[in-house]
Amino acid sequence: MKKIVLLLICLLITFSAQAGTFAVDSGTVFFSGELYYEKGIGDAYDSRSLLIAPGFHYFLFRKFSVGFDLHLESFRQNGTEYNQTSALIMVQYFMGKKSGLIFPYIGFGFGGGALSFSSISQDYKSLKIATGINFLFNDYIGLKTVASYTYDDVKSSGVTRSGGRLRIGAGIVIFLF
Repeated sequence: MKKIVLLLICLLITFSAQAGTFAVDSGTVFFSGELYYEKGIGDAYDSRSLLIAPGFHYFLFRKFSVGFDLHLESFRQNGTEYNQTSALIMVQYFMGKKSGLIFPYIGFGFGGGALSFSSISQDYKSLKIATGINFLFNDYIGLKTVASYTYDDVKSSGVTRSGGRLRIGAGIVIFLF
């Protein structure tokens, strides 16, 4: 897993140096949809799962967007089926020049959600760091790669359990002007 993260970081640096940009000017809206493979780390998340994450973002300034991502996840841990739903407010910075169809980004987010199993529901808070590269087919539609780490605090029966989730994913991105 560490080798994959290092590979993605190396690709991000390489493409950052060579990247042309896309018109990520203020006023642009974009939608994204991602599918993640996830490996949990810590006492709160000793598991593996798949996650679907749609998002909506708006560029306030050139190369700087704000928006939200939804995380919809279902996983099995120790024979129990869990459903997790969360929303994160994200800020992202896109790198590159004024022309081209490849541009990397880095993002940070904060939010929370609910983890439910059987008839129990637990609230939690999340911090997320994400980085990736968008590969556009044209000015509007493309594929993206993403690696992220999310840190959660889950309260259960008065006890707070913490853990992180390392995610590797890919998805689609659609820019609207």
